[in-house]
Amino acid sequence: MTDRVLLVSSDCHTGLPVERYRPYLDPSYRDDFDDYASGISNLALREGASRLSRERFLARYGERIERAWDSSARLEDLEQDGVVAEVMFPGAGFKETAVPWSDIFSGRGTRNRTPRARELATAGERAYNRWLAEFCAEAPGRRVGLAIVPLHDLDAAEAELRWAAGAGLGGVMFPVFHYDLPEYCDETYWERFWSACEELGFALHVHGGVGLPDFGRHTAAMMGLELDYAMTRPFWHLVFSGVFDRHPNLHLVMTEPPRHSRYRLSCTASTSTSPAGDTAPSTSSPMHASSPRANTGTASATWARRSWPAPSCRPATSWG
Repeated sequence: MTDRVLLVSSDCHTGLPVERYRPYLDPSYRDDFDDYASGISNLALREGASRLSRERFLARYGERIERAWDSSARLEDLEQDGVVAEVMFPGAGFKETAVPWSDIFSGRGTRNRTPRARELATAGERAYNRWLAEFCAEAPGRRVGLAIVPLHDLDAAEAELRWAAGAGLGGVMFPVFHYDLPEYCDETYWERFWSACEELGFALHVHGGVGLPDFGRHTAAMMGLELDYAMTRPFWHLVFSGVFDRHPNLHLVMTEPPRHSRYRLSCTASTSTSPAGDTAPSTSSPMHASSPRANTGTASATWARRSWPAPSCRPATSWG
C-alpha cells in the first residue's frame, strides 16, 4: 500500500482586479476609491519595472490570472496539481490586483505617511479582508487567508484581528520592517498585539519583500542583497526580547526566505547569555548551543544589550 502525500501550498497569492473592491469598501470611501481606481492602470503602465513585470506575467499565464479571484477555476487548477489546501497572501502579480491604497509590499509609504494616507490604507485593507473571507468560505478547509491589519493603531488592529478570526481567516501579515512604529523588540507597544494573536491562534506570517524599502530603480538589486537579513530580523527581535517566552503559543512563519536565511538562524542558535548578563558568543556548536530563549533572564535582558554571532557558526546545510 502506498502512503498518500498531503500537499499544502504555503505561498499562494490572491486578489481582485482593483475596481472590484468597490462594494467591499465602506461607502464613505467610494468617491476617493473611484479616483484611485481610475489612476491605478495608468500608474502601472507608466512605471517601467511594473510594465515589464506585467508583460512577462501575462505572457506566461495569459488568462490564467483569473485564477487569482475565480474560485472554481482556482480549485480546478489546484486539484490538477494535487494540492489540497493553500495559504494565501495578497497581490496577484501586478498593480491592477493590488490591495487599494495599501503599501503592505513596500516600505516607501510607511516612512512619511500622513493620517489621511493611513486612513485610506486601512479602508482598502479592510475591503481586501472582507473579500478574502468570502473567498475562503467558498472552499471550507482548503484556504487559509491572511488578514492585513492597521499596526499603527493597535485598538483597530485588535478589532480587525478578532473580526478576521470570526470571519474564518487564519493568520496575519507581518511586515519585516515598519519604519514609523517601534521596533518589534519594543515590549511596551507590541505586547497587546502578541497577546491577541496568541489568543486567536493567528500566526505571524513574514513574506519575502513585505515591508522592505522601495529603492526605486535599484530595488531588484538591493532586495537580492538584503532580503536574507530582512527576513530573519523579525525572528531575532522576537527571540531576544523574550516574546516567545511570554507567549509560548505564538508562532512566526517565514515564507519565501532566501537560502542564506537558514544560516543566519543557525548563528542565532549559537548566541547565549554570559554570566555577566550580556549576550555573547557561545563556544559550543550551533547545534548544541544553549538557546537564547532559555537564557533571556528578564524579558529584555538579551536584546537590551549587545549580541554577537558565534564564530563557530556553520552553513545551514548542517541543520538537515
